[in-house]
Amino acid sequence: MKTARVVYHLMRADFLERVRSYGFLGMLLFTIFVTYLFIPAPESIQIAGLELGGYRSIYNSAWIGSMTTLLMGEFFLLFAFYFLKGSLERDRQTGVGQIIATTPITKSIYTFGKWLSNVAVITSMVAIIIAASAALQFVRGEDYALNLWALASPFILVLLPALTSIAATTVLFDSVN
Repeated sequence: MKTARVVYHLMRADFLERVRSYGFLGMLLFTIFVTYLFIPAPESIQIAGLELGGYRSIYNSAWIGSMTTLLMGEFFLLFAFYFLKGSLERDRQTGVGQIIATTPITKSIYTFGKWLSNVAVITSMVAIIIAASAALQFVRGEDYALNLWALASPFILVLLPALTSIAATTVLFDSVN
């Protein structure tokens, strides 16, 4: 019970530190802007779209969720790695690492807490991207019936597992460095 409490507070403190930074806000605004670009207006030039025999898809929940997930998977993984890296180094520079070193926290609990913090940050970003995609469905105005599961399931089933492995990779690279 005590270990779970320690991990929770470690994860929460790191999560709040990251979410309150300007880098998080900048990354979030950039991601929302790119999400807007991924689903262009129906009458505009298609940047990334699928057209079969002169027919294109309707911007409904399933299509917007799928297209945004596929296009986010191309670049968001790389940006997420560079956004998440450096958490252990930041603890060393700010002196938090020395304070944590005096406590009875093991290295495995500390790195597990850092990984959970990375996962929480990425999950919050993905949740905001899902909300932006839902708003984009209404902005584009082809289908006003919002199916939240059809919109969010590609993010949950495809993007989040990849991002959790990126979160683990950043903790691994930070701890080896």
